[in-house]
Amino acid sequence: MAGEDHDPAAAASDALSLHTIAEQDAYAAEQEDADFALALQLEEEENQAFIASQSQHQSNTGNDTQTLPTEPYRDDPDASTDDPNEPPPPYRDDPDAIQDEEDENIEAQHTAASTRRRRFCIPKPTIKTPFFKTAGQNLKKLPLCALTAIAIFLGVILGSMFLLMHLFRSTPKELAWRASGSANYDLKLPKLYPALEANASEECKTMWEKYASKLYCQEQILSSAWDDSNPEDVKKSQVDPWAYSDWVCFSGCSSSISGLRNPMSNGCYRHTDRFDIESYGKDGKQYFEKDTLPEGPMEVARILQERYDRLCALPPSGHKQSEWGTCAADVWMKWGVVDGRNERTLNSLENFVEATNVKAVIPSGLRTGTVKIIKEEKKYEVQVPERRVGPGAGETDCGFCTGDWLERKMRSFEYGALINPKTGEAFGLSEFNEYMTKIIKRCEEGLADGILDRVHDRWEKYGWWCRGRPCNEDKKVTDEVRTFLHGMQRDDWPLPELRKMANQRNAPKNALNALHDGLLSLPHSIWFNDDVAIREIIPDIYRVGTLCSESNRNAIERVQRLHGAEFNATEQPKYMMFRTWDLAREQVEQICLNTRPNLIVKQGTVYCAPGYAAIGHPEFIFSDREPPKGAIVKVFSTAIDKLDAKLPYFVPRPSDEEAQHILGRTVIESVCNPCTGELLVGRNPDWKDRIAKFLHDDGVNATEYTGVAKKWFATCSKMMGHELSREQRKIIWERVGLEPDD
Repeated sequence: MAGEDHDPAAAASDALSLHTIAEQDAYAAEQEDADFALALQLEEEENQAFIASQSQHQSNTGNDTQTLPTEPYRDDPDASTDDPNEPPPPYRDDPDAIQDEEDENIEAQHTAASTRRRRFCIPKPTIKTPFFKTAGQNLKKLPLCALTAIAIFLGVILGSMFLLMHLFRSTPKELAWRASGSANYDLKLPKLYPALEANASEECKTMWEKYASKLYCQEQILSSAWDDSNPEDVKKSQVDPWAYSDWVCFSGCSSSISGLRNPMSNGCYRHTDRFDIESYGKDGKQYFEKDTLPEGPMEVARILQERYDRLCALPPSGHKQSEWGTCAADVWMKWGVVDGRNERTLNSLENFVEATNVKAVIPSGLRTGTVKIIKEEKKYEVQVPERRVGPGAGETDCGFCTGDWLERKMRSFEYGALINPKTGEAFGLSEFNEYMTKIIKRCEEGLADGILDRVHDRWEKYGWWCRGRPCNEDKKVTDEVRTFLHGMQRDDWPLPELRKMANQRNAPKNALNALHDGLLSLPHSIWFNDDVAIREIIPDIYRVGTLCSESNRNAIERVQRLHGAEFNATEQPKYMMFRTWDLAREQVEQICLNTRPNLIVKQGTVYCAPGYAAIGHPEFIFSDREPPKGAIVKVFSTAIDKLDAKLPYFVPRPSDEEAQHILGRTVIESVCNPCTGELLVGRNPDWKDRIAKFLHDDGVNATEYTGVAKKWFATCSKMMGHELSREQRKIIWERVGLEPDD
């Protein structure tokens, strides 16, 4: 901009040129010599005063080295050194961080020197003084009203110029914030997020405007910089977790978010209740980056709750509280670790490893300093206890907050979902277990052993962990699964082929380029055939849920809405890529079949596909017709016997959220999947009708069917922690239309 590009040195050179060209009379030359002599004298006096003040300043700062540390910290991503022999920088709460006085004074010296150069190096203008005397006398003769009018006119002109310059400098985010009328603790979400799509329900539009127009939270609850646990994102955005936990974490914000979640769940639950992301920002106002936007109001409420819960979590009762406040602040100030709401990422793990690589004792004491936040700094003054760090087993004092963060990282494992930062390949279970165990073992022995025992118990319930090791050998993740889980890169099939085709003569370049860019934009690739789907995707609820997520399905629909007509207009046989796109979209809709197909999918959505895989027939998901009823009875009979043999004699009911999560997953990936069970016994309240069709089918042995159906109800109830009594069985059999037991 003009103000920012102004070069004082260039302006000085121009002024000097003008004064050199100007005609000088004898009086002006004599006056200039006198002024220049005076300038030299003043410069010498100011130099002496500057040197004296700097000496005093350095003397003072020498006594404050612990109060204002300027050395980099070991938890700073930019604090690494290329010299292997140079000792690592100190920890954030290490009192031995000594500041560098020379660096501290560079800016002050530079500023003072620049000021002196501007003041004394430019010759004084040689405009004659009688000019100013005449102008002043003339101004005195003007009427007061005329002077007032001139002042007002100049004020309006200058004010307009400054306003235009300010608006020109404003970012789309700043413009959106001002236009929304929002303020800290008064966030008007409908004005900050995109408008809802035209076909969103009126109920959702009303609920969103009514309940989201005043969120009683600090602005940075809206920041996604914490979400992926990336220290670089936090550093760039200047949203220090310790500083902002003080302002975000209070009961008013928590209550406000809770008050938003229920109305959104009750009013904005349809698949079509989503934001118009395509039109967002076209008016020049855009508070959020498009790639960070949630799909709609229901997801906004969920994300805000997850973000608040993660940033504001405290050690539970009975555990030592952190001197830094929240757990997010604790791991940040100790290790430079960002504890974000997205668990399935390994960001920040290397920060912890680097911070504990050297055995040391961090002494107790008062820690003071500042952290950078948006547009300012925030001071801290905290009394910290002594703590140990080290790479060996049990050499690091982790505490509850660090241990809980490490446990959640290890629990987040899914086949193919986590990438080894050293190899760039997806972790297998055996490799990941070894990687995380080495890190966790650095913590106190009791804490580390408890973490590993709980995680291995979870994996055992999933059927992944057998007798102290993975049940199956790790196998390399295929390219189809990699692109499906992580999205396509430019070299992944079919993108190179699409580019090649677009360069051919008479090719439909626009359509081919649109398909190329559309596939590249999808968060998860859908370019795989039904064999890959049956073998690699359908049996796994995590992979089915990833494919069928709102973000992926909406992204597919956006590509089709923008370019579908162009794709369909290209019917030449040589461009079968467009037909393949249509088939891929149809395949997604088949795999994503669930018991509530028109509603927004979320964690816990019951997909049919994993259940069909559990009975040995994942291909059922692609069939337009159900199998013969006699075949269904035999398939279920085998699957139920297999599940019954695996269940322990007594199955406890889930007692906490973690147990509920494990149970939900194991049920969906079993013959007890409610969607799959509809093939055998139907669904409530139509059980009697479905069961009657089996009992009266000529291809079904009624006695055999009755036994299989009863065993399905009893075994699936046991799996969920409900052992049916004789009286309960009698009630159920009568309700669903089965003969009573003998």
